[in-house]
Amino acid sequence: MIAVPSVVIKDGEMMLKEIKKAKLTTGEVEVSLRQNKVGNIKDVDLAIFESNGKLSTILNNEQAAATKKDIQMTLDVLANNGFRIPEEKITEGKTAPLFERSL
Repeated sequence: MIAVPSVVIKDGEMMLKEIKKAKLTTGEVEVSLRQNKVGNIKDVDLAIFESNGKLSTILNNEQAAATKKDIQMTLDVLANNGFRIPEEKITEGKTAPLFERSL
């Protein structure tokens, strides 16, 4: 018999029926979360008990690791005295003047 992956956590809530079907306990799921460096079940969007016996977790956006793009955006804001310049205002590596003269 081949084991089928089971969703054991969805939107930060344990799916007790699925945990029972997978012949797991909530304690075993909690141990697997800690092994995946998840401190709070509410941080998990989805956790899947895989057929190989491992738990795969997908964290919600607030808890997911920052991407290179996230970090670059923060650096851009800091470099512009705390103001974020919209991407559409940036052309060919130049930015539109902050203040335009009116005649």
